[in-house]
Amino acid sequence: RFADGTSWDYATTKSKVVTVNPPTGITLQGTTADETLSGGLGNDILNGGAGADLLQGGDGNDTLNGDAGNDTLDGGAGNDALNGGVGNDTYLFGRGSGRDTVSDYDTTAGNLDTVQFGEGVAASDVQLLRSGDSLYLYIDGLTGDRLELQNYFYQEGVSAYSVENIRFADGTNWDLAAIKAKVIVPTEGNDSLVGYAGNDTLSGLGGDDIIYGRAGDDTISGGAGADTLYGEDGNDTLIGGTQDDILNGGAGADLLQGGDGNDTLNGDAGNDTLDGGAGNDALNGGVGNDTYLFGRGSGRDTVSDYDTTAGNLDSAQISAGVSADQLWFTKNGNDLSVTIIGTSDQLTISNWYASGSYRIEQFKTSDGRVLLDSQVQSLVDAMAAFSPPTAGETNLPSSYQSSLNTVIAANWH
Repeated sequence: RFADGTSWDYATTKSKVVTVNPPTGITLQGTTADETLSGGLGNDILNGGAGADLLQGGDGNDTLNGDAGNDTLDGGAGNDALNGGVGNDTYLFGRGSGRDTVSDYDTTAGNLDTVQFGEGVAASDVQLLRSGDSLYLYIDGLTGDRLELQNYFYQEGVSAYSVENIRFADGTNWDLAAIKAKVIVPTEGNDSLVGYAGNDTLSGLGGDDIIYGRAGDDTISGGAGADTLYGEDGNDTLIGGTQDDILNGGAGADLLQGGDGNDTLNGDAGNDTLDGGAGNDALNGGVGNDTYLFGRGSGRDTVSDYDTTAGNLDSAQISAGVSADQLWFTKNGNDLSVTIIGTSDQLTISNWYASGSYRIEQFKTSDGRVLLDSQVQSLVDAMAAFSPPTAGETNLPSSYQSSLNTVIAANWH
């Protein structure tokens, strides 16, 4: 009670005594009123309670819980955890804010949460990065202040974790659609790009990129650099570049094209087509009726195709310009090697002789001739009596033809 007759009851006093600055962390609990809770120099915990509260963490690594109501959360300096709770919440962030994390879970229909950047931070100052389902917003590059929006992209960004708007002091506003477009824009550096549920076209440009297609029938190109591509769900087309790339088809009937370099192509599930391109490539079809493309200039590729599915039908498709009598079959330990005579191009099927589950069921030439796996050994045995033709000798020597042409004709149909 004051001399002028003013009187504060418990509720009034509690609403006023909220700003303290001790050197160590404090915990403040708000009420149902609209309050301002301010932390100090330590690692504070501020709980807004019901009401439209302003929570100011100050220095230290603080935890701000807005709880119910339309709250404004400002972590201040330090690495803070910001949890808006139910209501239309606003998260303040700017230079000097440190590295904060927003966890905003609100199932209310029409909920509208906002990140508000402070004065002096333009849209051009902010770099976006997606990692998993989280969105990271960096001020002045990857070493500057950072705000993480946890689970921002969960369920394509339309979920209880959504933060609907990212605003700047000049009025610029990024909604979900704008954010999605910005985080899949490649650079000449090492990018991490993630597609969406639809049919995406993603390109990594330069750098050693990691790209995920997610659902949909995607087209993903790594560009220059040693890239790692994931088609994931859908019937995807994955295209490597000039260096040593890793292509992972995922589910669906995928087309994997390694390009130059010593690439690794993993078809995974589905009826995939694998084309290593130039270089010495590792081709792993996985489960499904897979097709391996091979021809002049393909290099020395190795197929590892283990599939125990009954009736599985894998194929080696030989490109145009290579006829059945230009393929040389050799047993090397447990492996089968198929060489285009006169060249160094060779397709090796690992563990051909170890188990039928590793075999390719048919070889096909561009003119429609087919060699079944059950007929391969006849060619291996016949050719074992001769030395392979020398480099540059692209046709069977006449001394070989009388013995081999009959066997070739009898087994290639």
